[in-house]
Amino acid sequence: MRQSQRAAVTPAPGLEAARRTIVDSDRRLTRYRAILHAGANPATVADWISQAEADKAAAQQQLISASTAQRIVLTDEHIRDMIKDLGDLTDRLLAAPTDRKPRSIGHSASRSAATQERGS
Repeated sequence: MRQSQRAAVTPAPGLEAARRTIVDSDRRLTRYRAILHAGANPATVADWISQAEADKAAAQQQLISASTAQRIVLTDEHIRDMIKDLGDLTDRLLAAPTDRKPRSIGHSASRSAATQERGS
């Protein structure tokens, strides 16, 4: 587990595209506003501006989503604790009364216990 986390983290290719979209949208907005001030049809330019703002908002949302999904690198201690917790959970499931377990777990646990009793 620990070794698999050592791989180099490469940024998602979509993030760079999102950054470029934001820059492009800002340029478009500046250009569209200049065109509007020069006397272009306000309804037409408003449509262009709305599209540029929507593109920019979508790209910003993509960046926000990516930043909240940051990679967590587990330490050796975290990994040991996870394994211990899973072992404890297994012990509790095996020790629980069969009528308290979901059917699939109860059946598997009973079969596993029977196998252990036979020494197989």
